[in-house]
Amino acid sequence: MTGSISKRLQKPHSKSSQMRTDLAREAVAEISDELLLLLSDAFSLFLKTKNFHWHVTGPHFREYHLMLDEQADQIFANRRNRGARTQNGSFDRSFD
Repeated sequence: MTGSISKRLQKPHSKSSQMRTDLAREAVAEISDELLLLLSDAFSLFLKTKNFHWHVTGPHFREYHLMLDEQADQIFANRRNRGARTQNGSFDRSFD
């Protein structure tokens, strides 16, 4: 699986987008593949949460509707922040 995703999504990079690193090219490709999977999973979770948000029914409709909307917003913001940190090279394990 290593490199399979990056081969499909290869884009020409400008010199300004390349970072200096001590990692081997293969390691960078493997990390990129894993981060891409993480971001796609987060987006999938966002879409599923929004789906529940729009299809909730029952006596607690309003509370669930608002709760799921807030959760979807948080998931999307987290995904956006993680993507920005990935681009900047600040790889950490925090979820805030």
